[in-house]
Amino acid sequence: MAGTPDAILNVWDAGREPGVGADHVEHISARHIPDADWHDLLPDLGIGPAERPRFAAAQRTYALRWLAVLWKQRIARAEEFDTQLRRVRMLQHDDWSA
Repeated sequence: MAGTPDAILNVWDAGREPGVGADHVEHISARHIPDADWHDLLPDLGIGPAERPRFAAAQRTYALRWLAVLWKQRIARAEEFDTQLRRVRMLQHDDWSA
């Protein structure tokens, strides 16, 4: 936090940085929310057409991060790991920038 107010992230301030919105979309606890719902919310998160390529890149990065987190528990949490692996693969081939 280092004493700077910008370090405290708020979903409604996500437009300042597309990665913040991507962090919320790709959070492992948000997997139950359909992508179509998130896609509809992108303008409310400040993610317009110009920011979508950066958002998609950040989204892929966060999805990979969650895959790495689950890697250590890939046997005990096999279903979650497999779901996240499919998610990462899908995001590598999908393009929300359209």
